[in-house]
Amino acid sequence: MERTADIFRSMSTGYIEYKPYDFLTIKSTNSYDWINSDYYGYSSPLSRSGESVGGYVYNENAQRERLSTSNMVTFDKTYNNVHHVNILGAFEAEQYKSDNFSAEGSGLPNESLSVLSVTAVPTSVSGSSSGNAMISYLSRANYDFDNKYYLSGSIRRDGSSRLGLNERWANFWSISGAWRLTQEDFMAEDKFINDLKLRASYGTSGTLPSGSYDHLALYSYSGSYDGAGSAVENQISNPDLTWEKNKNYNIGIEFGVFENIRGSAEYFTRKTSDLLMNLPLAPTIGAGSTMVNIGEMENKGFEFEIRSDNIIKEDFNWSSTFLFTSVKNKILKLNNNEEIVSSRQVRREGLPYYSYYIPIWAGVDPADGTPMWYIVDEEGNVTDEVTHDSKEADPAIAGTADPDYYGSIGNNIS
Repeated sequence: MERTADIFRSMSTGYIEYKPYDFLTIKSTNSYDWINSDYYGYSSPLSRSGESVGGYVYNENAQRERLSTSNMVTFDKTYNNVHHVNILGAFEAEQYKSDNFSAEGSGLPNESLSVLSVTAVPTSVSGSSSGNAMISYLSRANYDFDNKYYLSGSIRRDGSSRLGLNERWANFWSISGAWRLTQEDFMAEDKFINDLKLRASYGTSGTLPSGSYDHLALYSYSGSYDGAGSAVENQISNPDLTWEKNKNYNIGIEFGVFENIRGSAEYFTRKTSDLLMNLPLAPTIGAGSTMVNIGEMENKGFEFEIRSDNIIKEDFNWSSTFLFTSVKNKILKLNNNEEIVSSRQVRREGLPYYSYYIPIWAGVDPADGTPMWYIVDEEGNVTDEVTHDSKEADPAIAGTADPDYYGSIGNNIS
């Protein structure tokens, strides 16, 4: 058996910059990323893996290309040594394309020939092509007074081909502020605290569907009927598919003490509307599911980080990092309060997004060694009664995939 993969990648980036004044910069950055992948598989007709089919050969070629451009104008100036203003306006665009082709054949004449053209039986042939594009207009303004008070605001308009024809464009914005207390006179003599800053922000953002064509009516041509090709509907159109919208709020504090310890603590919330979900359809429609904007969800939590420089010398450095995060997730609203069951998970109002929905295991009957499950009542509650019949074991909520908290401890020695 032989398996090879040859991957070539070319990444090219270039920019043009022009500064008509010291405070004004005009810059255009353009990039092209191309990946070509060739995969080859071969099993000799004399090998254990290939003897049942007389050997086989597999060829696949995949190409990915991404073209992007970013064009911005930046104004940056300080007035009277204390008023710093930075204003940016930009236009960005990106285009992505993917092509894939593969073929497999079996029945080789001998072990010396290992190319696809000599196989006797064409086992499979497949190909695909996909792509998407996005355009963004954005602006941002930053102001700080004497490195003490900070204010920032931004607005952008994004359009994507991944969304329905009626809802491809959306506007997003944000505003934030910060106060560096250690720049104030009342903290000038503090020897313990080296840096202390309070910050808060609120804004909106958008999330795109993962697929390039979730908004289109799609047909599958992989089947056949009476010796001819056939088309089967596998997705209905949704011209109103739009951005999943997020409202983000956070408030935090950044600090530095003893010259070698820095850290931050932050509380955050994210409320999501127009939630992107696959909605199962009735079998009579003919398509399994369709992507829709349905429901609302909330994430809120706390994040803490601390970094320390333990040893700093010319020939030896040791630093440590500790991270701790706790996030709570809950679905706030679904369409008509209807739950959506997806394999072993369920989407239900009041529960986390990744809630397991499975028969509840009750162990093994010590008397005869047969498996047992708990019986679930009509209201979905798990009872103390058990059953040996898996058909009577209705699914129930069995926890969530989300951890109560997570974190890490890291050390860097150089």
